[in-house]
Amino acid sequence: MSTTVTSRVRADVTTPHRELFLLAVTALAEGTDQYHEPDERFIGLVRKLALSDDGWLVQFLAWLRGFDELTSAAVVGSAEMVRTRLANGLTTSGGSRKVIDSALQRADEPGLMLAYWFRRYGKTVPKPIRHGLADAATRLYDEEALAEYDRSGADARFADVISLAHPKAGSREQQELFQYALTRRWGSATEIPAGMTMARARAALYQLSIAQRRALLDSSEAMGLFGAAGMTAALLPGWLSGQAPDDRAWSALLPRMSYRERLARLRELAAAGLTGQEVLADPARVAAERIGPLAVHAARREVTAPGWDGPLEAAADAALALVPAVGGRTLILVDRSASMFTQIARGSAATVADQAAVFGACLALRSAGAALVQFGTGHRRLTFSPGQNLNELLGRFGEMGDGNAAAAVRACFDRHDRVVIVTDEPHGSAWQGEHPAAAAPAGVPVYIWNVAGTPQPGAPGRGAAQGRYVFTGLSDAAFAVIPLIEAGRRDRWPF
Repeated sequence: MSTTVTSRVRADVTTPHRELFLLAVTALAEGTDQYHEPDERFIGLVRKLALSDDGWLVQFLAWLRGFDELTSAAVVGSAEMVRTRLANGLTTSGGSRKVIDSALQRADEPGLMLAYWFRRYGKTVPKPIRHGLADAATRLYDEEALAEYDRSGADARFADVISLAHPKAGSREQQELFQYALTRRWGSATEIPAGMTMARARAALYQLSIAQRRALLDSSEAMGLFGAAGMTAALLPGWLSGQAPDDRAWSALLPRMSYRERLARLRELAAAGLTGQEVLADPARVAAERIGPLAVHAARREVTAPGWDGPLEAAADAALALVPAVGGRTLILVDRSASMFTQIARGSAATVADQAAVFGACLALRSAGAALVQFGTGHRRLTFSPGQNLNELLGRFGEMGDGNAAAAVRACFDRHDRVVIVTDEPHGSAWQGEHPAAAAPAGVPVYIWNVAGTPQPGAPGRGAAQGRYVFTGLSDAAFAVIPLIEAGRRDRWPF
């Protein structure tokens, strides 16, 4: 949550509850990196509410933890809340130890919290925080977590948490793992304990010669051995001595890959000869892993081989169903000026224009009443019906020259409850002349996603007190933002 976000949000609030909530939602709108440390305003509000309304704050922090994009806010906020309560001789609603434990849901997060504490407050850690860290370590530390998250470059590693918090092992095998992590941390060569069967199986895989590794891929044992060793897609090329994995290697690893990881590596999987039905056979996993339409569509652009359309269509339908419905009437404008047609990332087949169109189209299809407009030098309304195929609707977007969002707003606004504009940077053609937010009537909320640039703090119409919101960046988390902001303005919390 940057200081730019803070300055935008502060004008829109009358209570610390609302300001803290809107800070979090704004970070969600912008797809903030999940381990981006919150700013001082966020921390100050947590401390204030820790003393005035800790019951609300406990619920708020638990809600934050439901979003990957807000993980760091939940981790830091929980530490600050407990510290503030302890410093004032107060207990915490639900118990300080439990608050700390529940904030930590991934195995690297006890170390992240400890590293934050060390940076800010030094090496002395209060007992309730140590106990919460210990509970989390017992719950989260296992062989797979050790292999994936105990990185040598981390500010605080598993051994640092173990040596400070003294977690109680849940089994003899976990006690061996704790001891192994401690010994490994401080540079002592040590044999892998007998109880760490995954680490021993992985070591055995790496002891194979190159010829033996290739022969293994031709055997029926490869899938079972990969599973026993906790092999990952990131490790596979190194295990193959730098060679690109082929269909045998990917097929052996596929059962261990999440649906999200499969989508992220779709180009590699398709190039190796795997089929869409093999890779994306279970679209129910889209909902289970909370994968949104932007992620599915970005993957969809990576594959041109035949046989993938059906599975990807099913995945897209499942992702669209996860988009929160928006009530009322919404005017949605999507920028199709030439500057939008740049890659979302180097090497990606998807463009900024693609992502903007997907966001606008999905929002329209999930709105009770929406007008969908593409704009550039001119503007054109795209008609659609409820339940229409998303891909067909996306195919009707075009390129429309230099943009004029304000003209499109003025021409298309018809007593709508809100206006949504998806565009690129404010210095570009989409912002020529009048600021687009100023073209909407006073009192009508305007949400602008500036998907490729940096907002100007002094731009006309900025200031959430007037219901004008400008966000930088775009991710699937942004679909939840409009109903959250509008509920938060009425103090209707989602927790």
